[in-house]
Amino acid sequence: MPRRRYIAIAAIACGVVAGYVAWRAIPHDEVSPVAVGEAVRIFRQRAVGALAARPGEPEPGVYRYSTRGGESVDAALGILSSSHDYPGNSTLSVIPNRCGMIERWQVLVTRWTEEVSCRAPGGYRLVSIDELHEFVGVRREVLYRCREPVRPGPPRLRPGMEWRGHCETDDSSRESRFRVLGMEGVRVGERSFEAVHTRTELRLLGNYSGSAIEEDWRRRSDGLLLRRRSLTDASSSGTLSADYTERYEIELRSVRPDR
Repeated sequence: MPRRRYIAIAAIACGVVAGYVAWRAIPHDEVSPVAVGEAVRIFRQRAVGALAARPGEPEPGVYRYSTRGGESVDAALGILSSSHDYPGNSTLSVIPNRCGMIERWQVLVTRWTEEVSCRAPGGYRLVSIDELHEFVGVRREVLYRCREPVRPGPPRLRPGMEWRGHCETDDSSRESRFRVLGMEGVRVGERSFEAVHTRTELRLLGNYSGSAIEEDWRRRSDGLLLRRRSLTDASSSGTLSADYTERYEIELRSVRPDR
């Protein structure tokens, strides 16, 4: 074999090896969905008090949702870009606590959101929002403390109602505008339920900035989430700047929770 051909083959081999070593040096995602059994375990561990539904509140337990969408991040000029396609199922746990309840939506081991609401005269007040995202081994959990007006329970909501809220961390904030769009029928399996259709517009400020829109359809009788559509476009600044995008839609499979 000619000497030039030996040199060419050696150069290609070296390039392949170098590329493989570089690929191994970059952190990679291991995306894992959350089993219903794990969501039930967390529910049982954290539920406080009686598990019977209170008037005007959904029954405590773990609800299953059909899920479409995903999230992506682009950091370090594309070097650490990654995306997660959400599996076809996710869970939302309604967990009773000392002041009211926790709603925990979880789609991946590395992606969940918890909202804590406390009972107040005439309705509920959002107290905190805790979110977890993890990409390429980088974990980011953000806890927002909220100063929100009291929201009436779903049976008292009427089209045209509107209010604003504020949540913040040490370096970021969320300004929200909540509106009741109307009443609609939503099917879950073979049944149809009257739902309150609401829209929340978010403005994100600080080290985590951008915007988000979330539309919910909640059963009017007790506030159980029947459907949600969520869009987020944001960016974070600091040691490693990144652009973040999330799009998803979930629909309730059954009104009977696991627990």
